[in-house]
Amino acid sequence: MPTHLDERATAGRAAALVLALAWSTVGFATTDLWVVIPPAHPDFAGADAMLEAGWGIYLSCLVVVPLLALMLRPGLGRPATRQLTVVTAATVPAAALSLDATFLLFGAALALTTLVQAATLRGRRRRRRLGPDEVARPGAAVGGRLTACWAAVTVVVFVGLPWVGFMRTSGEFYPAGARNGAILLAVTVAAAWLLPAAGAAEGRAPSRPLQLSVRVLTVLGAVPWSVYALELSAHGRERVPYLTNNIDHWPAQAAFAVALVAVPTAALAGWGSVRMATWTCGLAACALGAFSMLYPDAGGSLGSTWGAVALGWGVALALTGAVRAVGRRTRQPGDSEPAVHLA
Repeated sequence: MPTHLDERATAGRAAALVLALAWSTVGFATTDLWVVIPPAHPDFAGADAMLEAGWGIYLSCLVVVPLLALMLRPGLGRPATRQLTVVTAATVPAAALSLDATFLLFGAALALTTLVQAATLRGRRRRRRLGPDEVARPGAAVGGRLTACWAAVTVVVFVGLPWVGFMRTSGEFYPAGARNGAILLAVTVAAAWLLPAAGAAEGRAPSRPLQLSVRVLTVLGAVPWSVYALELSAHGRERVPYLTNNIDHWPAQAAFAVALVAVPTAALAGWGSVRMATWTCGLAACALGAFSMLYPDAGGSLGSTWGAVALGWGVALALTGAVRAVGRRTRQPGDSEPAVHLA
């Protein structure tokens, strides 16, 4: 009985984990958000607290969460890379509006991430036949065990390394660091694992009610998020840069606002997964709104009122995408017959 060894799944999962860890640590997705969780680090709880929070929320929700979700569900490979493409594209108008050519380097880093992840998912399937002493196992059982293994690897690598490496030992630098770090890393992984899988994988179309609901919410959010992006870009042109890795936070937060509209819009147009877009953008808007209410007077904050509006919009978007409205499975060109996946 023939079976398939899907080399793309293993390579794609490994690449997704490495890239997620890189953006979380070297890219400061986790680190910047970590220091402003109450009780915040005193050096970051002032006028720039929302720029720290915005950077962390932006990268954690729109980049890291899709990569971690892909680790558990390789079928999310194409939707995840397409979403990363849109997030990358959103950096271009932000750089132009902020008159900040350096910010394009940030976009280039996102583009490289997307290309690397896409390349690992293009590997060919290598077919082999079962040997005389091998027994074919049900694909679901094998997949379940592999998923459990990759989940354990995620906890050890993505959660364990940063927490043991610097969060647990933050000590006098950040007394609440160990606790806040554990909470943040656990929530990030949970957000990825809870990403609605039904309908998110390639080939499953969202139902019409789901599309209509998401379209209405996207239209309602388009103007406020666009105004927010314009204001952030104006501040980026006028204010002293606030840098991470020599990249200014102001255009980054503007790109974040652009992406909150662009990602679900692109998904509705068929470029990406509507469920992944609503889940990640919804969580991002919720977090941005909550932190804006926490730091209403900080630079880049939406303020208390608009923070509450963003929180409500994010909750509605995330819950709308989480509804299990299962569409019809459409056969895609190149689809193969069901096979036992061993990797």
